[in-house]
Amino acid sequence: MSRGVGNVFLSFTISSAKDEGVRHTNELVANDRNRIMCITYYFEGFKEVEKTANSTILEHTYEMIPPYPDYQVLETESLTRKTN
Repeated sequence: MSRGVGNVFLSFTISSAKDEGVRHTNELVANDRNRIMCITYYFEGFKEVEKTANSTILEHTYEMIPPYPDYQVLETESLTRKTN
């Protein structure tokens, strides 16, 4: 998830979940490949709500939704959200 793609993806999913009135949770399985995404989750405002031996459940509280970069437009099949 280089070049900020992880941040844009999370901003989109966080905004969409909030708009739909649902909880936004992620299960993070700890391994070397997920370390960067783990850091990204915490920087984007996710908090740990549950931890097991193999994974951590993170939830976003919607207190601070990260902004999109000014130079990107994100499109999906069912929804277009202008990022600037």
